[in-house]
Amino acid sequence: MKTKTSTIPIRGEKWKIFFKTPPKESDGAIGFCVFDERKIYVTPDSDCLGTMIHELLHALFPQLNEESIMEAETVIMIGLSKFPNEYLLDEDGSFEL
Repeated sequence: MKTKTSTIPIRGEKWKIFFKTPPKESDGAIGFCVFDERKIYVTPDSDCLGTMIHELLHALFPQLNEESIMEAETVIMIGLSKFPNEYLLDEDGSFEL
């Protein structure tokens, strides 16, 4: 299966996101942010949204420690779980960001 990828701007620089198991240097983590290379790896599994948010936070705030990143991820995930999905739909019922 071909690896799915995406590109996202973070602080004016293009970052590449790979939806695949992170490289060996991640020590078995399900997500990995390689800041110097502007790359993020996210294992495609049932918690990949949380993993994606976690790694994006690392990219945005490299000065924060792991505990702070985990706390921010948790708050964002709780907030998203409370978000009424109907607000994401246009009047005609289609989805658009």
